[in-house]
Amino acid sequence: MGRPCMRCGADMILGCAVRTAGTFKLTDESSIYVQNGGMFTGRERPLYLAVCPDCGMAEPYVQDAKGLLPPKLEETPVEEEKPPKPEKEPWFRKKKDDPWE
Repeated sequence: MGRPCMRCGADMILGCAVRTAGTFKLTDESSIYVQNGGMFTGRERPLYLAVCPDCGMAEPYVQDAKGLLPPKLEETPVEEEKPPKPEKEPWFRKKKDDPWE
């Protein structure tokens, strides 16, 4: 059974592909995608429609919405804080050995 229509309560037809004008594909997959993240690092899923056969209401949905979530980062160990280095006296304040003394 499909999801109920929010307008009239009838069972909606699931899995309808979304097409844009002028596109030609031999597959039944949608040509519009939902993307989360960057162009090369993001995750994307095809956008589908659920269409009500009685009133014609169309509702977009993503079949695998959890696939859009970023992967869980593994906990990285925190580096221990290093003790501060002792401050050195600047080179121009150092006393030079006077060869004449």
